[in-house]
This record gives sequence, C-alpha cells and structure tokens, in this order.
Amino acid sequence: MAGYDYESWKSNNAIEAEQKGLLKAGELARRLGVSLAAVKHFAIAEERHHVGGGYAMVEYYRTPQADHHIAEMKQFDSQFRPHSLLDVTVSYLEWPNFKVGRWANNRKSKPTNVKCEHCRVTFSTPNTVVIFTPDGRQITKRTTTTGLVIGDNSDAL
Repeated sequence: MAGYDYESWKSNNAIEAEQKGLLKAGELARRLGVSLAAVKHFAIAEERHHVGGGYAMVEYYRTPQADHHIAEMKQFDSQFRPHSLLDVTVSYLEWPNFKVGRWANNRKSKPTNVKCEHCRVTFSTPNTVVIFTPDGRQITKRTTTTGLVIGDNSDAL
C-alpha cells in the first residue's frame, strides 16, 4: 500500500509493518536488553521503510530473533567496557535546525564544521560518545554520526 501518512510521519508500509509486529532497532534493543550497536551488527532486518519528515529509510526487525543472534548480541555487549580518552581533538558537523513538513525547503542549509581541542571523550556505550570540552560543555554524539572524527592532539584534522 504505497503512500505516506503525514499525521504519523511514516509511510503506509511502515505502519503496516508495525501492525504486523515488526520493530525498529531501538525498540528491539530495549526488548532484548542489548545495545543498539549490537542489534545493528547482528540482527537481520526484515523490511525497510521511510519514516520522518526527511523520509529516512529505517530497518524493521522481527521480534523473535534467532537464539544464536541474541547470544552474539549479548556477547558483543559483554565485551564492551566504558572508557575515556583524555586530551583529544574532536571534529564534527553541526547542522542548523531543519524545517519539517511537506513543503519545507532545506536545500540551502549547510552544516558547520566544529573542531574542539583538548577534550575528554567517554565511550559510554558501544554506540555513544560523550564529549567534555575544556569550557565545560557536554556534547553527546553517536559513533555513527557523519563527520565525527576523534583523534589525538598530535593529528592535524
């Protein structure tokens, strides 16, 4: 059933997939008690559908995953230990606020490259880093964020 439901900001096929019991990666991770990174790495997606104002393509997963996939996900998470990097340079893209809606025009919006030196970076989960800047700001980013570069201060970014 093609089309887009602008009240729920999902394609009609995404709504149908949710009615069939399929879950997005974050929902499956919560249900299984594992990290999002483990789900994206080991679970097999059943379908992909458009959601949101930017029509992002999102994977949908079947709720009962194979036992060996669940064991791999738990093993992946058990090997992760939160750790920090001291005195690193971090570079990432900062995007302006986008307008959302059917007639929104964001073509002229460009990201700004932000570079922070002498930061402490903590990998709190396999998929999340927290950046502590020298001026006291705390910035949370996903490790999969486009444009995120974490390097020591000897590297020229």
